Amino acid sequence: MDMQCIAMIDVANEFETLVDDNNQDVTRYKDLENEVSVSTHINPVLGKQFPTSVFDKEGASLKLTRILINTFLDLESYAMKFLESNEKILAVYPVGPLINFNDMGDANETFKSANKELNQRSSLPNHSIIFLCFGNLGYFCGYQVKEIAHAIEHTGCRFLWSS
Repeated sequence: MDMQCIAMIDVANEFETLVDDNNQDVTRYKDLENEVSVSTHINPVLGKQFPTSVFDKEGASLKLTRILINTFLDLESYAMKFLESNEKILAVYPVGPLINFNDMGDANETFKSANKELNQRSSLPNHSIIFLCFGNLGYFCGYQVKEIAHAIEHTGCRFLWSS
């Protein structure tokens, strides 16, 4: 369940769709300035960076019975392998990316062009491209976007900016 779709948990439960069997009080991390080790992440995360819904003791996220993740094993193998090996977590289903290439019209040509570009980039040395992705909660004013773009351009590095 996407954190933006909390309102749909009741519907997901009807379909019997990860049980939170840890029953841990995570509210103690709410304003934590220190890093917290999260088993599905390679690097620690600041406690205050968790989504606010995680800290709601009676929140909808505690009603989840399964999780669908918009990813695939090759993309996030570290997290997926942990989730698959953890007996306390029920099934986690990677379902992404879902793309219908046959019914894309002009978008299919755009995708083919982008795919060609990505294949060219994949032949570059490791760590030679800056990847920017701010997720679906990323929001910037026009001047902030210009500052980020100017800074990246100033570095002279290759970059991939995903929205």
